[in-house]
Amino acid sequence: MKSYGTVSIIMASYNSALWIEETIACVQSQTYTDWELIISDDASTDNSLELAETAAEGDHRIIVVKAKENGGAGKARNRALKRATGRYIAYLDSDDLWVRNKLELQLDYMRSNNYTMCYTSYDLVNEFGEYRKTVHVPLECKYDSYLKRPITCTHSIVLDSMVIDKKLMIMPDIRRGQDGATWLKILKTGVVAHGLDESLAKYRRHDGSLSNNKLKAIKRIWFLYRKIEKISLFYSCRCFVSYAINAVKKYI
Repeated sequence: MKSYGTVSIIMASYNSALWIEETIACVQSQTYTDWELIISDDASTDNSLELAETAAEGDHRIIVVKAKENGGAGKARNRALKRATGRYIAYLDSDDLWVRNKLELQLDYMRSNNYTMCYTSYDLVNEFGEYRKTVHVPLECKYDSYLKRPITCTHSIVLDSMVIDKKLMIMPDIRRGQDGATWLKILKTGVVAHGLDESLAKYRRHDGSLSNNKLKAIKRIWFLYRKIEKISLFYSCRCFVSYAINAVKKYI
C-alpha cells in the first residue's frame, strides 16, 4: 500500500453513545492505516465521552478532546482541527460510517490526479444502518455550482492542507450550515473540488438529525445565501430553485 502521509480525521461527537463505537471501529478497520482520529466531544450528557476515552486507551492513534459546555458541531470540529498534525484533513461525524478502503481509494484518486479537495458518493442509511439510497456526486464542483447543488455530506470530504490553508478550514460560529459555509469559503478562493463517484461512506439519517427537518434545511440554505455569502436576492432565488430541484432528486 502506498503511503501519502498522515490523515487527521476530525470527529465531532455529541450524545452519540448508540453509534460512536461502530464509527470508531470503521476507522480502525481502514486499509490505509496512517491516520489519527481526533474525537471532539461537545459536552455530551450520555456516555459518549467515556466510550471515546476507552477506545483511545487501546489505540494511540485516537485523541480525545472535550468541551466544558456544548457549542455546536462547528466549534467541536475547530477544536479537533487545532490538534490535527496530518497533511490530509478528513471529516467523519460520530454516527456516520466509512467503508474499509475509503481513505485508500480516495487518497489514490487525489494523488494520481493532483486534486486538493475531494468528496465521494455515499449511501443514505436509517438509524439502524439499513440501506435506503445511494447519493451520486458530480465529478467537479466550483463555488457557483455548490450554491446551486451542495455536493456532499461532510463525512466524505478530504482536504490537502499543504495546498489549502488550514485557516480556511476553521468553521464559522453558527449552529447550522457551518460545514457548507466552510466549503464555500474554500471554493471562493478558486479551489476546485473533485468527486469520486464511488460510494465509500454511509450517512445516517435519523429523527434526531438537524438536517432531517426540511423546514430547518430551507432556513439554513437561505441563511447561507443571504447572511453568510451575502449574495443578491435575485441570485439567491435562482440558486434556491436549483437547490430545491436537486434536493428532491437526491432524497426522493
